[in-house]
Amino acid sequence: ERDDNEFLSETPRTVDSALSADMERQESQRRARRDSRLVARESLPIFQAREALLAASREAQTILVSGDTGSGKTTQLPQYLLEDMCDRGCGSEAFIVVTQPRRIAAFSVAERVAYERSESLGEMVGFQVRLRSRFGPKTRVLYCTTGILLRKLQNPAFLGRVSHVVLDEVHERAVDTDFLMTLLKQQLPAHPKVRLVLMSATAQEDVFSQYFACPVFSVSGRMFPVELHYLPKVHQLIASAQLGSSGSGSGGSGNSSGSGSSSGRGRSAGR
Repeated sequence: ERDDNEFLSETPRTVDSALSADMERQESQRRARRDSRLVARESLPIFQAREALLAASREAQTILVSGDTGSGKTTQLPQYLLEDMCDRGCGSEAFIVVTQPRRIAAFSVAERVAYERSESLGEMVGFQVRLRSRFGPKTRVLYCTTGILLRKLQNPAFLGRVSHVVLDEVHERAVDTDFLMTLLKQQLPAHPKVRLVLMSATAQEDVFSQYFACPVFSVSGRMFPVELHYLPKVHQLIASAQLGSSGSGSGGSGNSSGSGSSSGRGRSAGR
């Protein structure tokens, strides 16, 4: 098990005008390429609210983003915050901590965001979960579990190095998440430059907005087609696929097809 020094490790947040200018130039070049990944990002529903969300995060210390599944809030909003700081010439000061309630979500989302930015995981985008991490001095967006952030906050100096804290899935009302929100509400007045972003499904948004006295932004989701296949039908589909495969390999004789169908159903039922 890793010791507390690694749990409390801090990604340097330095004020470096040369680094900020370099980050701004890289962001401009990346967006100028207009590759398929950027086009896909702009097709997500949350992109329509990008400018309004960024303006609100600059003005209010806490905002609540309520969005349905498929809106893109988990992967896109941290990138918007980083891009905005780079555009304003203060990219070197960015350190955006994004919490996820589960370990697998933390590193899988970090991988996705690094892919969308055409970067290697552990450079500008990293993650940290219990017993596993990948981040470095250049990391500006860190996905982690709620427990990791609670451990980091044991260091009184940590919050002063953070530009944004993004709490995702707050509607799940886990004990760690509720305790973290209480702790941040108490500590934020001492850190006026830190911005808190709460991300929730449409449930219980009034509870959070009243507790933090913060504005609420609603983002629509995206629906995907769903097909239902019941188990007996799945067995038939598997058997048909196996029959077609064996028939094409054996020349398609009638006897071989019959035996292939029977054995195919047997294997499917066994599975």
